[in-house]
Amino acid sequence: MTTLNRFTRAALAAAVALALSAPAWSNSYKQPPSQVLSSAPGQALGHVGSGSRAAAVATALGNRGASAATAQSIVEVSSGASKFNRTHVKLEQQVGGLSVYGTSLKATIDRNGDLVSVVGRLAAIPSAAPKAATISERQALDAAMARVHPGAQVNFVPGPRSGQTMRFRDGTFLQSDAEVTRVAVPQADGSLAQGFLVETWTAAGNLLDHTLVGGDGTVLNVERRTANANYLTERLTGLPGIQTPAAPEWGDRVYFYYVVRLDRKVLGADMLSFAAALAAEGVYDLRYVSTTRWIIPQHLEPVFRDKVGYGGKGCPFECKYYDGHVEYGPGR
Repeated sequence: MTTLNRFTRAALAAAVALALSAPAWSNSYKQPPSQVLSSAPGQALGHVGSGSRAAAVATALGNRGASAATAQSIVEVSSGASKFNRTHVKLEQQVGGLSVYGTSLKATIDRNGDLVSVVGRLAAIPSAAPKAATISERQALDAAMARVHPGAQVNFVPGPRSGQTMRFRDGTFLQSDAEVTRVAVPQADGSLAQGFLVETWTAAGNLLDHTLVGGDGTVLNVERRTANANYLTERLTGLPGIQTPAAPEWGDRVYFYYVVRLDRKVLGADMLSFAAALAAEGVYDLRYVSTTRWIIPQHLEPVFRDKVGYGGKGCPFECKYYDGHVEYGPGR
C-alpha cells in the first residue's frame, strides 16, 4: 500500500479531529469515554454466528470490565456489508426506551462470523433509573430556539409523536418540522438524567442545529453541522492534493457528506489508502467506503442501471407516461 504523505496525513487528521470533537459542555454532562477493542491476528473478540450481534458485542465488552447493566443496554441500530466480506454493525445504548446521548459503537464481523473489532463511545450505566425531566418537549424546544435563534418569533404547532420523538410545525421559519427527542444524558456524577435532543433546520441560511437540553431546561450543547464543515474547509484549503467542496452561488451547502477531491499524483495514494490513513487516525469510518461505492458515476448507480422504478411497474423509466427508451451503462 502506498504511504500517504506524512505532512498531509497529520494535518488532515488534526483538522478533522478538531472539527468533529465535542465543544465545551456544562458541568452536569459527562461525555462517554471512547472504547477501542481489537482482536490479535488469527483471534477474535467473540463469535456471532447466527446469534445476536448486539449480544456478542455486549459479551466482549463484559469480558473486558463493562458492568452487566452497561452490557445489557447495547442495541443494534443498523448494519451493512462491505466489499471486503465484512459486516459493519452500528450500535447504541438505550435505557428504559431512551437512547443514551453521546453513545455510539461500531462493530466489525468477518466472513467467518467472528467479532474482530469494536470502536466508539460507551457510557457506564448505573443501576438507578434516569432522573425524570421537569420540563416538556415544547419547553425544551423553546430553550433551544432561545439559544440558537434568539429573538426569533416562531409559532410552533404540536405535530405527531413517534416513539420518543415529538414534532413541531411552523411552516415558514424552518424548512422541516422541529424534532424533539427525549434521551438519557450521562451526568458527571455517574448517574443518568432525562434530557432532550432538539433538531432545528432553518429555511433561511440553511442552519441545521442539534441542541442538547437538560431536563431542567439548561442548554448543554449545540452542534451546528454547517459550522463543522466550514471549519474543515478553512483548515484543509491549501493542502497539496486535496480539493475542498466549492460553495455554489445559488445556495448554501448542508453537507450530508463532506466530499473532497483527491489528486493521486500529488498525494501518492489512491482513495482507499487515503481513507485507511484517516481511519488509522481515528477520524474516519471505513464502512463509508463501501456505502458510497467509491463515488461511482451517478448513472451507474444500481437504481438507474437496473431501472428500479416506482410501484414495481418500472416508472419513470418504462411506463405508459413515457414514450422514450433509455439505457444506463458505461460510456452512455
